Amino acid sequence: MGQRAMQFVDLPSGEINMQRYAELLLHVGYPQRYCQVMGRKTAPLVVEAESAHKDLDYTSANGIAFVRAKLCWPAAAGSFEDGMGA
Repeated sequence: MGQRAMQFVDLPSGEINMQRYAELLLHVGYPQRYCQVMGRKTAPLVVEAESAHKDLDYTSANGIAFVRAKLCWPAAAGSFEDGMGA
């Protein structure tokens, strides 16, 4: 344990802006493409749990809670440019 101490951390401890990644998935059309290909009404946002220092079950539950609290929001129906007639 601890050989690669900060290479694998839980989502709240990491330095990557996960919200921007979720926004990028929306921007490139991931939800629509997933639903089209898989024949589903919604697209999943999957959490991978890894930590060099924390229990795996704790890290998994923590990751799910992080996604629910930080990465799930109502999608905008339009853009600022749409409203301004651009």
